[in-house]
Amino acid sequence: MKGPKPSLPTANVVPMPGIDAAPIDPPEPPTRLHNKAAAVWREIVPELCKKGRWSPLYQFEFEAYCECYAEWQDLIGDIAAEGYTFSNEGDRPDGKAKDLANGVQQKANPKVGQKNDILRLMKSYGAVFGLTPVDEQRLKDSGQGDLFGWLNEQLNKPN
Repeated sequence: MKGPKPSLPTANVVPMPGIDAAPIDPPEPPTRLHNKAAAVWREIVPELCKKGRWSPLYQFEFEAYCECYAEWQDLIGDIAAEGYTFSNEGDRPDGKAKDLANGVQQKANPKVGQKNDILRLMKSYGAVFGLTPVDEQRLKDSGQGDLFGWLNEQLNKPN
């Protein structure tokens, strides 16, 4: 059709997060969070708000991230105090020693496995909010881009 394009009302346009969205004030951490988890909330949520990555809908997901971080910190402290392994000397509850095939056995501290599981959860929750450089870049990418953009820039540069 010939003629000028019709003007569209801009009041109905929803801004894309991080581009045209006005920054919002960071919310206070929920009272149900533990102290360490609330500290993580206070540290990271303001940054997410500045980058336009926060919505009240994200609260529960981010609470889970904060609680995982707090539990991870506790497990690190426990492992530092107890060690990565413990000795099983074969003592029975009645106080008598029982024979072990190989004498004293070293076993892995179960908190090490818990720490690793929590770290995996933190990474998956953190990816949603772009908390690592790779995940942040994934959130910024909006598509494939121009296949020959870089080549055109190089060819059109003044010598």
